[in-house]
Amino acid sequence: MGNSVSVMPLTPLELAEGMIGQQRKATRQYIAPISSVSERRAIRNTYSTALMSNTKWRRVFLALEAVEIRQAIFQFYGAPSEQRMALPSTDIISDRYILDSVVGPYPYYPLIWLEIPAHEIRPGRESFPTSWHHQDLSAARRALAAVGRLPLSETDRGFRISGYAS
Repeated sequence: MGNSVSVMPLTPLELAEGMIGQQRKATRQYIAPISSVSERRAIRNTYSTALMSNTKWRRVFLALEAVEIRQAIFQFYGAPSEQRMALPSTDIISDRYILDSVVGPYPYYPLIWLEIPAHEIRPGRESFPTSWHHQDLSAARRALAAVGRLPLSETDRGFRISGYAS
């Protein structure tokens, strides 16, 4: 029958890893997730050292959820500004991606830093300090100490975990 190639349907994990629209041979060869090679290259050219691995980021998110830290400030490579967002819950954290159904799966590598603020501030409530929710930074630091050695630094809002060094 010639050189026909049998194509197997994608597994849910493969779909979550950004392989939508791609196919693979029946040999189950690995197909790299969709990512911007130029973005990875730009990150490597901008920063001298990666301080965090996928495994460490995953452990950080799991540890912070265990102590009920609900919000963090994220700085992603290429984003024009930092973003105050809810921390991902354990059910959407995978080995290499945060599996968000709203914005799609996104990898850990563009995460330049993550700041844990002393207060959770809901959008639109910035001018109402009485509505801010206190986050226990001491409990967060203790939980993160159990993860291992992390690149932590103090900020005026709380503390920061750096993904890269300049």
